[in-house]
Amino acid sequence: MPIGEQIKDRREALAWSREELAQVVNGSVQQVSRWEKGISYPNIKQLIAISDRLELSLDNLIKSDPKLQKTIQIDKNAKEASDYLRISLIFSFTYMILFSFAALFM
Repeated sequence: MPIGEQIKDRREALAWSREELAQVVNGSVQQVSRWEKGISYPNIKQLIAISDRLELSLDNLIKSDPKLQKTIQIDKNAKEASDYLRISLIFSFTYMILFSFAALFM
């Protein structure tokens, strides 16, 4: 079940308004609405607060939302690509500097 549906179902089961939830997670009513509609996700601090205050398992919140899982995987792949690019640039610049100095002494 998507994270937004879990938040909405539990909030309604506790008879909380969006405003009450927003206050306890240091967010806005608009943010809560966007989470519940699946438009956006809470940040990690808000997610932990939601888990604590709504008594929802953090593990279930994250693992039961396929869209969130895909987003996390895309972020992981982007980071890996960024790391590869960074290492490649470092080696390229090191290579250029070493051969520049070698050319000076020949």
